[in-house]
Amino acid sequence: MGLRRRLVRAAAVLAVLPLAACGLRGEVRVQPDDLLVDLTLQFPSNGPIASLRLCVPEDWDPATVAVTPVNAPPGQTACRLAGTLSHDAFGPWVHVASSPDVVFVRIPEQVLELAARDGERLEDFDVTFHFPGEVIATSGEPELFGTSVRWTDLELARRTGMNATARLTPAEPVWLVASLAGLVWGLTLTRVAGRLRRPLGPGRSEPGSVGDGEPEPASVPDDPSVWAPDA
Repeated sequence: MGLRRRLVRAAAVLAVLPLAACGLRGEVRVQPDDLLVDLTLQFPSNGPIASLRLCVPEDWDPATVAVTPVNAPPGQTACRLAGTLSHDAFGPWVHVASSPDVVFVRIPEQVLELAARDGERLEDFDVTFHFPGEVIATSGEPELFGTSVRWTDLELARRTGMNATARLTPAEPVWLVASLAGLVWGLTLTRVAGRLRRPLGPGRSEPGSVGDGEPEPASVPDDPSVWAPDA
């Protein structure tokens, strides 16, 4: 069975299974062209998921995904999947779309509603999505820290879905912005100071003095008869 087909089937089966004895924990790093996944799965050893052989290393391309067995209670199978997958690897169950500026990830609420049917829950539900840039919108109230979104409450996630929109480019570091602002301010002050210290050229004078190119004030003759009105 092809990789993409198995992943799509796995997502569908996870959505409709009674999940009281299942677990999903890990991280997904969303990149412009693919997904870096590091997820730990736990499920009944004799259930439908086991038939998909998700935890069988021989069924994966070792150059793409590494499969590591994880200790699990009796009757359970658990493994860690770590590797690189395409945006469409999970089919319609996990929707990833990107533009030159932003990326959008969506796990529809209908999928999570099926997972929580009859009040059953995942025993261990903790999934974090990491993005290249700032997270600008999410559904529900997940935990936000930096460029990451973390979902731990299945009941909350199933009411709104797991949706997140983030920028594809990281924001400039605060220290860099401050340094650039300081550099611009410093250059401005240096330029102003340089203009104030510039040597005076012809026709220019110190403030308050009369320059060569400006008319001198008229002098008053000492003899009053010159300027006094006629009697």
